[in-house]
Amino acid sequence: MKIYKLYICVFMLLGMLACNTENDVILPSSYHYISFEKSEVRAKEGETNTVLVKFFRSSELSNEELTFSYSISFPEGKTAAQEGVDYSLPNGSGTIKLPAGKSEVEVELLTVNDNTNSAGDRYIQFDLESADNMTLGSPADAEAKSVTVIIGEDDLATIAYTSFEEVPAFVGDIYYNKSGTEVLENTQVSDPNSTDPYVDFTATGDELGFDSSFLSSDVGDDGVERIGVFKNENLDTEPDDFEARFVKGMQGFVTSDLDGTIEIVFDQVTSLNSNMTGVVLEANIYFGNTSYETGEGIEIFYKTADGLGDPIISYVESTIEKGIWISASGSIPADKLVPGNIVVRMKNSSNSEMIFLDYIAIKGIP
Repeated sequence: MKIYKLYICVFMLLGMLACNTENDVILPSSYHYISFEKSEVRAKEGETNTVLVKFFRSSELSNEELTFSYSISFPEGKTAAQEGVDYSLPNGSGTIKLPAGKSEVEVELLTVNDNTNSAGDRYIQFDLESADNMTLGSPADAEAKSVTVIIGEDDLATIAYTSFEEVPAFVGDIYYNKSGTEVLENTQVSDPNSTDPYVDFTATGDELGFDSSFLSSDVGDDGVERIGVFKNENLDTEPDDFEARFVKGMQGFVTSDLDGTIEIVFDQVTSLNSNMTGVVLEANIYFGNTSYETGEGIEIFYKTADGLGDPIISYVESTIEKGIWISASGSIPADKLVPGNIVVRMKNSSNSEMIFLDYIAIKGIP
């Protein structure tokens, strides 16, 4: 009886297996494809050296080494990477060798060159070429028939700057005569033959122009002081007064004995935008080797339509590093990547409390 029941179960099972309906999913006997592991790879200049990506072949394994090909193209509307500048290709580029008995292999696509150009992200694409009876791209990612390598920029482009080299400057033991009022004006406006230092400058070339004044809340008294744009020849004339020499060129802005707070507003920077990354404000600063009183020093801002905000660079009182050139840098917040002005405020109250501003710039990755 048990054997009889067993036979019945077997026959029922065979019947079920033999059944077929119009709803059954009938898969093809084979589905062969070749594909990269992914359709996009990001390689950061200065961090990534060799770019590797896996190649797959979905089919029965071969007893022989197989060869596949790919070509190079550049995505439309993107900055094309340049061979020899942004990347180098390996020997055998364009060919993939799949070892016998293997279904995948790692492929070296390129080597990233760490150059000093600042061109933003650059793009290059590797496209698999047709192979017999093979679909290009995998079922999971049809776009992986190609892989785009994005070479990320790490070099900062100069967006706006000045090292005061284009400002007229005069040789000799020169001073600026401050009048105890808020306004500071070049004495050349009333006397074209004056050799006093410039405190205002209208841009004539690549460097930013600027306008100087005292804060209305902290106007210095009248007196003849070292204020304005000086050159190294001036500094050599009076070495006892000037401790330092400009290093980013031959000229810079100097203040001493202000007895108030001077504000220098530079021309508007119009090219900042939210697509930029790594945007920084840089400055080269020197403080005379002496003591500084409460509130004295330098603060540098980036002023937008929303206001001045917090200083990007600040050296005040105890944070001042005296007697050395300071290469200062601070990030500009993402919400301030809009048109605006660099604003510098300096405060000191004696001849020895001399502040040198040699260079100032905004840099970033486009």
